[in-house]
Amino acid sequence: MQRSVRVVITAMLVASAALFATAAAGVGRITLCDRIPGRAQKAAGWLARRFPGRRFEARDLDKVTATDVVVIATTADSPVSSPPAWGANLIVSLGADTDAQSELDPAWARYAELYCDTLDTLRFGDLRAWIESGLADATSVADLLAVYRNPPRDSQLARVFISTGSALFDNLTARYLLQVRAR
Repeated sequence: MQRSVRVVITAMLVASAALFATAAAGVGRITLCDRIPGRAQKAAGWLARRFPGRRFEARDLDKVTATDVVVIATTADSPVSSPPAWGANLIVSLGADTDAQSELDPAWARYAELYCDTLDTLRFGDLRAWIESGLADATSVADLLAVYRNPPRDSQLARVFISTGSALFDNLTARYLLQVRAR
């Protein structure tokens, strides 16, 4: 069965694994958007050659009108998505894993149910900024372990999943190894 993801907003290097996994999982339609002209078209062509039968298209972000799911994986230092995000009921943010990066407008803190990969994610990027400014409460953000124990109920609110995931863990591991080596 083919599923449909209608928009992927991306910096290709950051999102390449997510794009590949999405296509491999059987998503039938993926629209790529990028702030750098030509990069989304190049990625769509590359993916189309590797996944025949799937539909990949490049589109300017301002031409997108509706979507099912938004996957954001950028190196942006300012938000690229604000509510209602083209009507998507799931917004996934994968790129803002440092305090200098941001992918999501602070309005999401009040507009959506918030989820994260691990509770460490509360210490970085958009979630940290929202918590420090009082827009979000750390106790209202569910991590994946909490979701597995107690699945979310049906809701009319959009769901925002924020991951600082492996990039954060990779950076912390590299920093630790460099510190150990320096001693």
